[in-house]
Amino acid sequence: MRLQIASDLYHQFEGEGLATARPLRVVENVDYLVLAGSVHAGAEVLRLYGRAPVPVLFVHGCGELRGRSMPGLRRELAKGAAGTMVRYLERKTIRNETARILGCCLWSAYEGGPFSFSESMSDANRTLTDHRLIRRGNQPLRVRDALNEHIRSRKWLETQLSTPFDGITIVISHFAPSYRSLPAYMRETPAAAWYASALDSLVQMADVWIHGRVPDTVDYAVRSTRVVCNARGLPWETNLPRRQFDSAFTIDV
Repeated sequence: MRLQIASDLYHQFEGEGLATARPLRVVENVDYLVLAGSVHAGAEVLRLYGRAPVPVLFVHGCGELRGRSMPGLRRELAKGAAGTMVRYLERKTIRNETARILGCCLWSAYEGGPFSFSESMSDANRTLTDHRLIRRGNQPLRVRDALNEHIRSRKWLETQLSTPFDGITIVISHFAPSYRSLPAYMRETPAAAWYASALDSLVQMADVWIHGRVPDTVDYAVRSTRVVCNARGLPWETNLPRRQFDSAFTIDV
């Protein structure tokens, strides 16, 4: 099975507005296009990729949620994806003849990095704009709300991954499941806990784990599990030390 992988495309910042964005070109002979979050504003991913030539495995990131209510957008994505080529995964599983694919945004645990849990939570509350731009109903999405989302997603993944399956297991998340995914300049900053969680023991229960969020491209192994991220990033983040985004990046599993 061949997967084309990308994330953090931020199509809304291309050209002269939403209507000018163009989808990635799908590579020949791939079975799925995997989009690991922060692809486009709101539910625009459905318009841009709804008629893709292959099924699109999509988890939302923070980029879709900014300026929106998270519960409302999730409902819009779930309803709008019906009848399109987009498979919206938020604590959902799809299966084919050879694999099961688990998907969720995941969020982060705000611990496991160089700072304490309370320091990471406090710093995120103070400086992370997502918690001012994303709503939960009529209220801002608090850091505690995001942590609760992470806990629910982690428990769901633990249940799914501990269920025996005779085939390949692939996990797609927006947030990174290991601090090994972070570039060196980020690992010793409070931002580390906003991007990744120390879930290495959980990672080992899958065959492949695909994520976004991290402003870089990564490809490494946690024991026998391959961890991959191919993030394009915001167009103005040109000064970050990072590897080159490959719009045609594929893996075989």
